Amino acid sequence: MLPRLALFCPVEKVLRSDEGAASLISILENLNISVSEAAGAPPPDAVFPTAWALFSLWERSDSQEPETFEQLVQGFHSGSTSASFRSEIQFTFSAGLKRIQVHQAAFGFPVGQGELTFVASIRELGQTEWEEAGHFAVVITHEVVPAPASPEVPA
Repeated sequence: MLPRLALFCPVEKVLRSDEGAASLISILENLNISVSEAAGAPPPDAVFPTAWALFSLWERSDSQEPETFEQLVQGFHSGSTSASFRSEIQFTFSAGLKRIQVHQAAFGFPVGQGELTFVASIRELGQTEWEEAGHFAVVITHEVVPAPASPEVPA
């Protein structure tokens, strides 16, 4: 039986205590990107060079046996069927463990304007079919900033 996705979101950073508790810093719900009027709008596949992370909390009802799963996260911009972000990771529930945190560090955040929906899927290790488990949408807006006035050159 596949585990249930209890929590899933993109964040600026994940901090972990010595006891394993996670602190999620700045859940990425809305991003406002300043765009210079002179430079024009960035292309739909633009990526902002910043560190960020995906956090997932999985739980299972039967915790007797160790089990290994694969998590796939893909990011889709509104109206697109091709992923602008893709990440796979394996994780293992050890015997007796009911919950597990999965933290995927990433660099470069897709900033095409509109809604960016991250879709989390899961499968047992060795299987071929993914099962969608959850999604999280980030709204990205571009705010046009006027170009600075050119300095006057004395004649």
